[in-house]
Amino acid sequence: MEKIKIYLSGAITGRENYKQEFYEAKEKLIKFQEDNNKRKDTEKIDLDIIVPCDYDHLNKSGKWEDYLKNDIKLLVGCDCLIDIENESYNSKGALLEKMICTALGIPIISLSSFLSYKATYKYSTTNLEMKQ
Repeated sequence: MEKIKIYLSGAITGRENYKQEFYEAKEKLIKFQEDNNKRKDTEKIDLDIIVPCDYDHLNKSGKWEDYLKNDIKLLVGCDCLIDIENESYNSKGALLEKMICTALGIPIISLSSFLSYKATYKYSTTNLEMKQ
C-alpha cells in the first residue's frame, strides 16, 4: 500500500466558505481512496490529507504572514500539493505554495485530475522520480 501525504491548497482570504470548500475536497479524496482500494486493477493507497485551516490554532498573532509560515512548514513535508480549484489562481498564498512546490520538486496536481486518474503521482516539476 502506497502512503501519500497530500497538502490541500486553495484560496482562503476573501472566501466566505473556504473551510467548507477544503472539507468537501478532503471528503472527495477520502471517497476516491475508498473506491480505489476496492478496485482490483489499481495499487492500494493510504492518503494522509493535510487541510491547512485545521492548523489555524498554531497562529497566535492572527497575521496573514504567520498563517502562511505555518502552512509552508506543513507543505514541505508532503508528497504532493492538490489544488482544490476554488479560484486559487487569485490567491497570493496559494500561488506562493505552488512556487515553493515548483522550487522543491513537489508535484502539483489539480483535484479534478487526481480524482479522474489523470495525474501520475510520480510526476515531479523537476522531472525526477520521487523516492520514498
